[in-house]
Amino acid sequence: MSMWSYPAGSIINGVLTEFRTVRGPLPVTINDISYSPDIFSKWPMADLAALGLKLFVENPIPQDYIGGVPVDIETDEQITRTYPDMYLDQSAVNTRQKQAIYAELSYLDGCRVRATSSITLAQANGTTPNPADVAKLNEYEARAVELRAQLAAL
Repeated sequence: MSMWSYPAGSIINGVLTEFRTVRGPLPVTINDISYSPDIFSKWPMADLAALGLKLFVENPIPQDYIGGVPVDIETDEQITRTYPDMYLDQSAVNTRQKQAIYAELSYLDGCRVRATSSITLAQANGTTPNPADVAKLNEYEARAVELRAQLAAL
């Protein structure tokens, strides 16, 4: 359901309001003229904006948002609320990134053990290791190096 911004002085459900954002279209009275909620689906956005009615879009609040003032960006027909990165808890972001890297490294360790076991078993039996296992082991090793570099940068 859409959210709408109503202009100050609007009467929404019989209540005089200042600038207000509401979920879903509601009946509204502006300058003593009553409008039904169907104007939101039938009128062009430009006509709604001329009355001061604008679509209100709120971007999701980032997981590590620690407060501060959200920024409302207003265009002719829409208001978009966003949350600046400067209010993110960078240590929490880094911790989550580290946890993700450690989880992937753990997964890669298991993959590397399986590939190494397959290669070692083939060598112990006097056969040539499967080239796919060797290629995978090299791929796992390269990815582990990348992840450790990312970890060091945090």
